[in-house]
Amino acid sequence: MLLDSLRYWVNEMHVDGFRFDLASIFTRRSDGTINLEDVPIIAAIRSDPDLGHVRLIAETWDIASYQLGRNFPGISWLQWNGQFRDQIRSFVKSDPDAVNNLMRRLYGSDDLFPDTLVDAYHAFQSVNFVTAHDGFCLYDLVSYNHKHNEANGHNNADGTDHNFSWNCG
Repeated sequence: MLLDSLRYWVNEMHVDGFRFDLASIFTRRSDGTINLEDVPIIAAIRSDPDLGHVRLIAETWDIASYQLGRNFPGISWLQWNGQFRDQIRSFVKSDPDAVNNLMRRLYGSDDLFPDTLVDAYHAFQSVNFVTAHDGFCLYDLVSYNHKHNEANGHNNADGTDHNFSWNCG
């Protein structure tokens, strides 16, 4: 069903890329363990003739794992770099050691995407971002120390508590 849906969007709607939220779930076996060797759905997408030219972007974490960089088996996939998001936010806040940590991200996150092997992951696979649909928007990052989601009926329990934000005034 997933492949049929992707093919429909590529062939009928002319979509040229897909982002998969919580893509690490693709690596889960039925017993919950992680398979990083030969992930069937990733292999099927990669080998499909209609999908070979499509850009694929993975949010490489799920509720229980964080598979950024070499820990995600889709070597041709682009990956959302949550480390970049957190380091740039820490830098803006002037957190201790933020400059050193940010430099690693700006230099291509080589700790996550080493470029030393023929079949290596590469820095250009990192999708660097500061905000997204999860958590604070850019305005909120510099306006609040903590989230304020009381009014939405979830008692402020939704969303992460780790936004690396601060009230600038």
